Amino acid sequence: MKKILCIIVISCFMIVGLSYVSYKANKMNYWKEIGITEYSALYSTLVECKGEPESIRYRDDGEGVYAVYDGVEFYFPNRDFKGVFLSAMIYSDKYTFGRKHITIGTKRDVVESYFRFAKKAVGSGENELTYICNDWTVIWFDFDESNCVSRITLSRDCP
Repeated sequence: MKKILCIIVISCFMIVGLSYVSYKANKMNYWKEIGITEYSALYSTLVECKGEPESIRYRDDGEGVYAVYDGVEFYFPNRDFKGVFLSAMIYSDKYTFGRKHITIGTKRDVVESYFRFAKKAVGSGENELTYICNDWTVIWFDFDESNCVSRITLSRDCP
């Protein structure tokens, strides 16, 4: 009887622990990790948080513009920066996420392990993983030929 009770107690602790890990991954403020608040989606508030961009890069197709900061490109759908930015593409290992410090160069199995309880978005390609973190953040991981993270993209909407 004591053995069964011990197994039940251990199982309960494991379930609570796994739920907490999933909760933390889903509630993390990914935007804060790259130096902005989750509600600073306008160009003016982006500049307040991070200063003037290092450079501006226009999309080849004429749609949208990127405000480039140290290893991060913020995408605005309008060339005149009106409206909010839709995503932030991270190319630098300067920015890390979560207790496993996921960054550029992190192995795919580490990413999958950390996000194992997060909701996966459908439609990801073979060399990418996409997770819905919360109501306002989706995170994409692109992988290189060595199965290491080559780019992380935060988006403000669902794919």
